[in-house]
Amino acid sequence: MGIEKSRDPTMQALYAEQEENTPPDRPPAPPVKLYSSKQIGVNTFFFGPIAAMFCLKHNFNAIDRRNMAQQIVAGSLVYTLLMAVVLYFLPEDFPSSIIPAVNLAIVLSITHSNGMKTEDLLAAGHSVEGWGKAIAVGVSGLIIFIAVFVGVVISIEQILGVPG
Repeated sequence: MGIEKSRDPTMQALYAEQEENTPPDRPPAPPVKLYSSKQIGVNTFFFGPIAAMFCLKHNFNAIDRRNMAQQIVAGSLVYTLLMAVVLYFLPEDFPSSIIPAVNLAIVLSITHSNGMKTEDLLAAGHSVEGWGKAIAVGVSGLIIFIAVFVGVVISIEQILGVPG
């Protein structure tokens, strides 16, 4: 005697939801070009968190981890805004290499804890994007970060009433 589907609409919706959430038997994703740990690290250190976000988002989307890609985007945007505010209030004699080092530590931690080390990607059959594309992504991320930073500075100065 098998489980019979109910005529109750609520139960039918529950069965439908269970069927939708059941992972289909599908072949593994074909190999794709991903950013290496080194490329992500260089972009993070020299070009900032937005550049790292672009690389990580690309990697997670390419290996079909879209939920993680969305979390990376949301977290990066919040982190970038907070960082822009913190940078505004830092004293001028603050060591300039600390912020990129903190960014790098955070991003490499995310990369390595999610199986995005270059060795792992290559072992899975994926290849690495070219450095030209990686640097172009980094420069684009830096431009966007500068625009965000300028917007935050202008907003803070208007809120605090500091003359520009």
